[in-house]
Amino acid sequence: MELYRTFSGYQSVITPKVFDNTSNEVSDWGHWVMYERILEDLDGTAPYPVTREQMKSTAAILEAVYRSAELDREVLAEEIIR
Repeated sequence: MELYRTFSGYQSVITPKVFDNTSNEVSDWGHWVMYERILEDLDGTAPYPVTREQMKSTAAILEAVYRSAELDREVLAEEIIR
């Protein structure tokens, strides 16, 4: 495999190296843990990485930002989460 990219105005050809992780003792080495996580998600064997409470908190923060801009004042969390 070759990657083509421009560096400082010059076209470059990059040949990535692929390393074997089968004998590596570090569990989070390289991108292997990412690929394993994707496969676990697809299989339905991994827990969801974000809780419902975290999602609700994030949505409330974003809503407060928008309302603060709209009302031109600070909007408190109590006004969002009821």
